Amino acid sequence: LRDSLAPLYPEYFTSYSIPPIASLNEIQVTKDEIVIHYNYGKESQGITAQAYALLLSKETKKIIKLKGVDSLEKEIKSFRKKLNQPFKTSKDIITYNKTSYQLFKKLIPLTLRNEIKGKKLRIIADNIIHSVPFEALITDTLSNRYFIESNEISYIYSLSFHKKSTTLHRNPSKQFLGIAPVVFKDSLTNLSQSTKELSNAENYYSGDILSYDNATKNNFVASAGNYKILHLATHASAIDSISTPWIALRDETIKDFELAIIPNQAELVVLSACNTSVGEIRNGEGVLSLARGFFKSGAKTVISTLWNTNDKATAEITKDFYKNLSKGTTKSEALHKAKLNYLKNHSGAEASPHYWASLVLIGDTGLLLPSPKYINQIFYGVIFIIVFLLIIFSFKKHIRY
Repeated sequence: LRDSLAPLYPEYFTSYSIPPIASLNEIQVTKDEIVIHYNYGKESQGITAQAYALLLSKETKKIIKLKGVDSLEKEIKSFRKKLNQPFKTSKDIITYNKTSYQLFKKLIPLTLRNEIKGKKLRIIADNIIHSVPFEALITDTLSNRYFIESNEISYIYSLSFHKKSTTLHRNPSKQFLGIAPVVFKDSLTNLSQSTKELSNAENYYSGDILSYDNATKNNFVASAGNYKILHLATHASAIDSISTPWIALRDETIKDFELAIIPNQAELVVLSACNTSVGEIRNGEGVLSLARGFFKSGAKTVISTLWNTNDKATAEITKDFYKNLSKGTTKSEALHKAKLNYLKNHSGAEASPHYWASLVLIGDTGLLLPSPKYINQIFYGVIFIIVFLLIIFSFKKHIRY
């Protein structure tokens, strides 16, 4: 099993020694972005809980000790509980805003707020902080604005691994592979919107769709390594530390440890399924999630989910995402704009963070342009028009009036 990963990450997953750790001087931060790296230690053996935020910008490197973190875990769990359901009453909105704002003040203290204005944020979240969708935090109680309305936010597991992943050579032969079983074995509910979700993506990125009886485990394993984009619209689960995270295909499930030995060359993996970014938290290791499994097998960027998603809302957001991405925006900006567009076009309960904040982007944020779909037709079409115009011009030149 270790040898099967050697072509992709020889130093990371096939060695018994600690992999190379990037120094701060090696980390390149652009002028318009900020990296915030959280480190959280829970209360243990009489030692009180502590948390720090390391801020990295092009000009600055500083460590900030967070205050009042003895109740941080409790506050995050309360916040997450409120995200599990859409707003039903005005009281729900009021209590959400209050809880969310308190958490924002704790995780983004004033010393950080002054630094991040107008910047793109790359967040590395330790322990339970990993479960916080920062985009959905309320930044002030007067306007009740969400964090997403002032900053573009994405996530990284580790600066060292991110540096390794972004320099990995990938050369997939095809562009887009969508997988949507739609109907499942056992008692899993049907996902009627999932094929529409993939068709929306295929409007911008040409490729193949495996749906219904074709969305099998064997077909996925045989095809995954050939595509630049993998989009799985299905069911998944990773909600506790007892059960192994899995993602469902038509005939059976794929476990997270299996993902690590299914090589892929994906520039982007979209996991449009429930809880694909959560799992058991191991001290010193992080979250053992399905998203992490795809990174281990070669993915450059993964868009995954922090709770149970809504089929219809996810299809709407991913449609806008691919549209934005195909026009030349970065992966992070494409998702950022898609979420803002959802907020703009919905109100009341439908505008609840429950619907739009679950999808998070982890890893590389760069461009991913579509390959020209009809390049030959366009080329010959242009030649035909030029020849046609030359003939008309020549004909008119010889006409006698």
